[in-house]
Amino acid sequence: ASHRARVHGSLMRAIGMMRHLACLFLASFLPACFGAWKAAPESLTAEYALETYLTTQFAVEPEQLPKVYVYNLTSEYRDLDCEHLAKGSEEKHECLYGKKVQTHWTNGAEVVLQDPLWWAIPRVFYSHILEYQGRVHTPEEADLFFIPAFGYRRYDKGHEIDWSCPDVNTLLSKLPYLNSESASKHFFVFGKVGIGGYECDFLRPKTQKDNKEVESLLSDINMLALETGWPRKNRDNQFGLTYPNPAWGLSVPDATKLVAAARGQKKDILVSANYRWHGKWTHGKELRRNLTMKCKEDVDCDFSFRTDAPSTINTQQRSVFCLQPPGDTMSRKSIVDSIVLGCIPVLFNVEQAKLWPWHVKEWNKVSVMLAPEQQGDFMNALRAIDGETINQYRDNMAQESHKLMHIKDSDHNDWFVATLEGLQSATQ
Repeated sequence: ASHRARVHGSLMRAIGMMRHLACLFLASFLPACFGAWKAAPESLTAEYALETYLTTQFAVEPEQLPKVYVYNLTSEYRDLDCEHLAKGSEEKHECLYGKKVQTHWTNGAEVVLQDPLWWAIPRVFYSHILEYQGRVHTPEEADLFFIPAFGYRRYDKGHEIDWSCPDVNTLLSKLPYLNSESASKHFFVFGKVGIGGYECDFLRPKTQKDNKEVESLLSDINMLALETGWPRKNRDNQFGLTYPNPAWGLSVPDATKLVAAARGQKKDILVSANYRWHGKWTHGKELRRNLTMKCKEDVDCDFSFRTDAPSTINTQQRSVFCLQPPGDTMSRKSIVDSIVLGCIPVLFNVEQAKLWPWHVKEWNKVSVMLAPEQQGDFMNALRAIDGETINQYRDNMAQESHKLMHIKDSDHNDWFVATLEGLQSATQ
């Protein structure tokens, strides 16, 4: 069976290559054969106008920012923060945003991006909010209350290691303004999706079932995590945060330069797919396997599993479409990465278009959703998208990507402010 599969794969790749060569030969006579994605016109938005637009989009009015009170908790309530490192130092920048990645673009731009750790969200959030212009120091002024306690259990053969979660009652004793009336204005930030019992008990109200008052209080505190539904299922006070992406930790000039470069990038890959064959979500592994087989048979599709940031970023830079099949859950870090890098994400489940509503308002403008009947022949479905539509997707991604970025230093209309504005609106 495996031998037949290899022969079949080789035959399909040979047919694909012959079709590709035939298209190259006939391109001047039959432009449609060559593919609308390669024949697409240059950027519909002038680079200067786009940079001007983004600079305006990043601007905020300090007096309109949500007012946040930050509890003064010592470092023992966090598994790791970066505040012991010198402000502005390379060490602190790497602690927050990961290692730097140099990128080159076809418009000649060079932009230094980041390779962030996706579980570092709480430390980035905490570092920023300490300098936040909307931070207040009396509870009467506050719209929201941030509890800077974060971390997760790490296990070695069932034994907790590295860091011990703080005791629930000890933590609650440090929160003098938390009560049944104000709990809905309080929030935690968690850097995982909450699968597998990694959360500390203060994020798991059911662990306090012997004390109904404490359980109720914890249940009313908002939790911001990578995805809703975990670890407290069926709660309406869980809110999804996007994964960190290569455009975190940039200045406004570098962020606008990135977006303009991604919008004008010349593409030489129609579709790229970068993932493992896994998935706790029903049919996730089967879907990924089928997509992989189809991708490997087609000369216009690039499949790999790259783990190093430079290679991953480079592939997304060069691709028109990036496949984003669900895996363990509906979300993928790559969905966000592809938008800021100018690769149109291809979604496979309607639940994916409900992710991160504070940061992506209209998924239909920045992504392609393939219906189940299209997924078996996804390559031809994507080839059928005309150049004008492709350019519109790319314009939309360029114009909306600022809410996925985190701008270092000061406050801007970015991921951080979008998060606070979303939470303030949800708790009013």
